[in-house]
Amino acid sequence: LIHNFQSIGSDRLGDYFFPRALNRYVRYHRSRYKEITQAEQMKDLSGTMYKTSIRKYLNVHGGFQINEGCINISIGRKESLDKIFSILLNDGDGFINTAGQDIVLLKSIHFRNLIHHEMSILEEGFIENLEKYVRENPIKAIYINTQCSYPEGFHLHPENSSKLISLAKQYHFYIVEENDFYEFWYRKDYSFLPLAQHDHGGHVIYVAPLSQSSPYMYSTRVVMAS
Repeated sequence: LIHNFQSIGSDRLGDYFFPRALNRYVRYHRSRYKEITQAEQMKDLSGTMYKTSIRKYLNVHGGFQINEGCINISIGRKESLDKIFSILLNDGDGFINTAGQDIVLLKSIHFRNLIHHEMSILEEGFIENLEKYVRENPIKAIYINTQCSYPEGFHLHPENSSKLISLAKQYHFYIVEENDFYEFWYRKDYSFLPLAQHDHGGHVIYVAPLSQSSPYMYSTRVVMAS
C-alpha cells in the first residue's frame, strides 16, 4: 500500500532551534558514522561530546544553568522514567502522582510496592492539600507535569512553584518534573519557569524531550539532576 504523503516545511531546523554546537556535532558524526559499526555509534549516546552539546543548547535557549555532570541522555520516555524511579524509589516509599491517567508513568512506578497517593494540581487548594498530606505521611517523591500537558494548557503559578519547592526542602522529598513543552516558552515575555529553574537545592529532577521537532529528538529524553 503506497501513501502519497507530502511533507510540509523544511527538513532542516532553523538555527534558533538547532544551534551551532548541535550542528557541528551532527556534521561531524554524519561523516564519521560511515566508517564505524553500529555498536560504536551507540556509545555516542553516553558520550561527553553529545551531552556537552545538549547542555549548551538548553543553557542558551532554555535559560537553564546546567553544570557539567548533572545531565544524562536516555532514548525513550519510559526508559528515562524507569531509570529515575529505579534509583529514587524503594519498596515502602511514599509517592504522590499528579498524573493518574498517564499509562506510561504508571507502568514505571508499579514495579515497586509504594505507598501510592494521587492528587491533581488542577484542584483548588492543591498546595495546601499537599502540605497537609506530607505533614502526616512521609513521601520520597512527587511526580508533576508542571504544564499538565495537553489539553489543559495549565501550569503552576510562580507563587505555587516556590511553595512546592519550599515544601520539598522542608519535608525532604524529591520533585520529578516532566516538561514536554519547555521549548515553546523560549520567548522572555512569558512568565512560565520550570521548577528546575528555581533555587531548588537539588530537590528537582527534571526530564524533558530534546525537542518536539522530530520523532528522534522527541524520544531523546534529557534528565537533569544534581
